[in-house]
Amino acid sequence: GGQIVETGADVTKFKVGDKVTCPPLIPCFKCKYCEIGEYSLCEDYDYYGSRRDGAFAQYIAVKEGNLLKVDDKVSYEDAATTDPCANALHSMMIGEFKPGDSVCVYGAGPIGLFAVQYAKIKGASKIIAVDVWEEKLEMAKKNGADVVIDYSGAPICQKAAINSAAKLGKVVFLGISHQGLELSEKEVDKILRRELSIKGSWNSFGKPFPGSDWTGAVDLYENHGMTAKDIISHRLSLD
Repeated sequence: GGQIVETGADVTKFKVGDKVTCPPLIPCFKCKYCEIGEYSLCEDYDYYGSRRDGAFAQYIAVKEGNLLKVDDKVSYEDAATTDPCANALHSMMIGEFKPGDSVCVYGAGPIGLFAVQYAKIKGASKIIAVDVWEEKLEMAKKNGADVVIDYSGAPICQKAAINSAAKLGKVVFLGISHQGLELSEKEVDKILRRELSIKGSWNSFGKPFPGSDWTGAVDLYENHGMTAKDIISHRLSLD
């Protein structure tokens, strides 16, 4: 999150002094995936913070289309975490979450903790957070997890996600894998017999750009008590 200190001649939707957050993807708006509004799948994208310089600087020049206005009552820290929050919303949308569902979050990092908060705000019947770091589990408790289990390992968690899903359950893989995943015949059998859906979740951008995951995240900060204050562990100067 940041404050606009100067605007270009063609900027019409924002003014100096506005508090904003910056969806970092710069889609090509031309490929077949952009044409259907699946901007996260763009085949020729640019990106603030990876493919071009990002916000670890005092100033950054941003395209007008890559800004969202944030209410003054939202802290800059919360505004700065809109990206992981939007990723959490996207994964919940991919998982077709609806109020009353029980939710199990494997990995209580920032995105997982935002998913826990989102599930709580939207009325999940039960929320379980699973992680191997006691510190993260304490954060998960602050963020509203009913049941907390000490668990470990990425492929183990992917398998556990399959094994812990109910019949007709939705399993979403969002965490980036650094190891292969091999499923036993029993695990594959569970996918078949429980008619599980296993889907990938990648980033958070839709139409109209940047999409409902981003505008929804901003709305949660502004109106529903979503916050990063119990998620942020360290505060470091730009120096």
